[in-house]
Amino acid sequence: MGNRSYSSHGSLVCWPPDLAKDGESLGFGRPALKSLALRLAAARAALLRLPAIAASWGKKARPWFLFVIYNSLLALLFPIVAVAFLWHVLLRGHARVGLLERLGMVPPSLPEDNSTLGPGIWLHAVSVGEVVAALPVVKRIYQSTSLPLLASVTTPTGRQVGESRLRDLVSAFFYFPFDFPLPVRSLLDAVSPACLVLMESEIWPNLIFLARARGTRIVLANGRISDRSFRLARLFRPLYKWALNNLHLLCMQSEADQRRAIALGASPEQTLVAGNVKFDELDASLQPPFSRADFGLGPQDLVMLAGSTHQGEDECLLDAYWQVRVYNPEARLMIAPRHLQRVGEVEELILARGFSSVRRSQLSAHLAAAHPDTTPVILVDTMGELASLYSLCSFAFVGGSLVRKGGQNILQPLAQGKPVFFGPHMENFREIARQAAEAGVGFQVKNAFELAGKISSLWKDHSLMEELSRKARDFISLNKGASATCAQAILDLTRKEPGT
Repeated sequence: MGNRSYSSHGSLVCWPPDLAKDGESLGFGRPALKSLALRLAAARAALLRLPAIAASWGKKARPWFLFVIYNSLLALLFPIVAVAFLWHVLLRGHARVGLLERLGMVPPSLPEDNSTLGPGIWLHAVSVGEVVAALPVVKRIYQSTSLPLLASVTTPTGRQVGESRLRDLVSAFFYFPFDFPLPVRSLLDAVSPACLVLMESEIWPNLIFLARARGTRIVLANGRISDRSFRLARLFRPLYKWALNNLHLLCMQSEADQRRAIALGASPEQTLVAGNVKFDELDASLQPPFSRADFGLGPQDLVMLAGSTHQGEDECLLDAYWQVRVYNPEARLMIAPRHLQRVGEVEELILARGFSSVRRSQLSAHLAAAHPDTTPVILVDTMGELASLYSLCSFAFVGGSLVRKGGQNILQPLAQGKPVFFGPHMENFREIARQAAEAGVGFQVKNAFELAGKISSLWKDHSLMEELSRKARDFISLNKGASATCAQAILDLTRKEPGT
């Protein structure tokens, strides 16, 4: 799902996610890191005292007290955040696109006079994955209301995909503001939404609080709370409780996500289990625009496709491919790195393992030249094709799961009727991974040996392969419907009179 360099996903602060890991490499040094640790310890100590302090305030004043505390914590951490931010923007060139909008400048896509649009429904999806997941929800809302729809994203890739897929459905597209009062107020003044819809885990306390204070209805759609986010959130429970209580409705993906939301302070009456809208996003990818012949693949070849791989996984996949080829010499491998800037790095790994390689963007010329090497590893260096490319494979592996990245979406290969493999680190997709494993169409592996062994075992049984294909498609069909539930809940909430 795109680089989330500046917005810690679902976080309470605008914090670069790699700051703690790479602090010394960013030039902070140990004294600055020690200072950071002391600031965080002080922040946590202050948070633990919040319930007692807040109890002494009047009921009406208490939310504003928490608003002041949250922004005081942002101010406390601001110097370190600012240094890291400047490093990313000035030296690494990240986040320059849309920076002024994120700082509160009214987006050019919005009219200066909001009366031309009127109060509408503002949907925020952080990056590519959330934008794609939001599409079936947006379609259903668009078909059922005359209110204008507005959409925001955090990443450039999210905006690119959003403008491509949602351009006929939304009236304006813009970048999401940093969660500081001034940028948030500026955008709320420009948008004046009747309803704010936040996708998955986008909990931003200033935005939620200030929007609620204006009478805006606020919904968390396709909500999820990962293992890592839950551990962190419990350290800051008073602020999470404040933020969650300002939401009108939380449509959670699973009962486990609902329990976690309630444990963090949401009331049971606020929450419902709607299912995962990602099951509903898959219809468009079921008509593959490619054939195996387009890629130089034989109709009976064993084809492995490793999608959304992260650093540290490609070596394992190449080793598994080597082992599979011992018994299936005609087996083929396709690798699609999660981030395209890693293509050169992965290409070097392929060559170092003794395989030849051809990039997807150069494949047509390679095949037209009748190259003597007809079995190179195909390295996918293009965007937006992965969902369709899964139709070409016999087995799929979905990355971000052999290393601690929380996994990636395994539904796209399952929708194409392909058995899917993943590693042990599926924290961000734990419920889908559990359901797929229970349905017998998802398989967890720990290393190259397990992956190669399972692929070779399944490939020998053609009737089992046909059964797996049918079961994978049935798995997707049986779990559809969450987008209709979310859309209807949003529409019902938007139609209510303020204060009800």
